[in-house]
Amino acid sequence: MKANAKFKSSVFSLLFSDPDVLRELYCAIKGVRLPDDVPVVINTLEDALFMDQVNDISFEIGGRLVVLVEHQSTINPNMAIRLLAYVGRVYEKTVEGRNESIAKKCLHLSHYSAFTAKVRELRNAGGSLAEAIKEAVNYCLSHDILKEFLEKEATEVHNMAATPAPTTTGALGHPQLLPR
Repeated sequence: MKANAKFKSSVFSLLFSDPDVLRELYCAIKGVRLPDDVPVVINTLEDALFMDQVNDISFEIGGRLVVLVEHQSTINPNMAIRLLAYVGRVYEKTVEGRNESIAKKCLHLSHYSAFTAKVRELRNAGGSLAEAIKEAVNYCLSHDILKEFLEKEATEVHNMAATPAPTTTGALGHPQLLPR
């Protein structure tokens, strides 16, 4: 049997997958005492691989998002980019579950979601983007969804289908890096 040379990563991930242990760690880091009933929501990304390791941990506690990343014993210039990408994916994951409750509190967001869902439905049915937007605008106007906005901005919304979105890729289609 081959020994696991990266046992620290494995033990770290396993140990800090327990909400009570995460609460204890958070309290130690922040220098606070939280009651045992403060919920800990683990939202670690299961498919975040780096060098065949999954040892990052992410959780929410007391209204805060906490991300723990592996210790680097050597200089790794990609660590900042990796952390940024990881945090972005964590936010995608955590916000996705809250969209419905947020939309219930904001009528315009709820209507916007209905509009984009209608465009997606029409696109999936085989229509072009321009046609899907045109039909979705008509549908929304007839169902009092974003009616005031669409009556004012329908032409602009239709034009958005004809205007390509800005890209951030280089000449060969590779991602363009921002200058330091």
